[in-house]
Formats: sequence, structure tokens, C-alpha cells
Amino acid sequence: MAGKSAAVKTDVVAVPSKTDPEEADPGSGSWSDGEISVQTHARLKINQTEVIHQASCTFTYSGGNTGGGKSPLDPIPETVILTAQGTKLQKGLGHVLINGDTITGPMGNELKIQATSKLNTDIDVT
Repeated sequence: MAGKSAAVKTDVVAVPSKTDPEEADPGSGSWSDGEISVQTHARLKINQTEVIHQASCTFTYSGGNTGGGKSPLDPIPETVILTAQGTKLQKGLGHVLINGDTITGPMGNELKIQATSKLNTDIDVT
């Protein structure tokens, strides 16, 4: 049975929600994703790029109105954090994000991992 691919920063995909916050008039604004931040694993690498164990992104709902279009809403942020769970890889090295890991925030914004690379390590694991 083949294992799953470990992730690097470029494997993190941010998917903005299509759902309006409850305080917004339906369809009056939209969600956008901000910069993706990651925490890396210093000793595990894929093609000289450090593998990640956490990713986060702040999504922002903007352009929305309330009260039938009478009042503009201030931008609404939602920070979504995807943290690695335990895998067979850890062996004291820490957890890593792998292909298929995903999390959806309460407002419907999502972070997911789409990884296909093979993992290399700069340590002796024998």
C-alpha cells in the first residue's frame, strides 16, 4: 500500500466560501483568500523545499451590505488553520501535512492539501 505525499507550501490550496455571513444581505459581497502562511519542518524536504506541518489563511468577506442594501458591512475576516495530525512518518520528527488533509472554517472557507511529490530527508533514519 502506497503512502500519501507530504506537502510543501505550494501544495496548500485556499478555497473561499460561496456563503454569505448571516449579517450580510444575500449576494451583496464575496469572500477572498489572503496570503497562505506555513510552518515548516526543518529536517524534512522535497526537492530542497521544507515540508510543512501547519498552514493558515485569513479569508475576508467584503463588499457586503445589510438592511436591504442600506448599510455597508465592514470587512469580515475568518482565519482557517490546518494542522497536521499523527502519521506513521513522525518517529520523533513531528507531524507533517499530507495529500488530502483539509479543514473548513465555520463560515465555509477551506484549506486543503493537494500534494504529489516524493519526500526526501536530510537525516539518517536507519
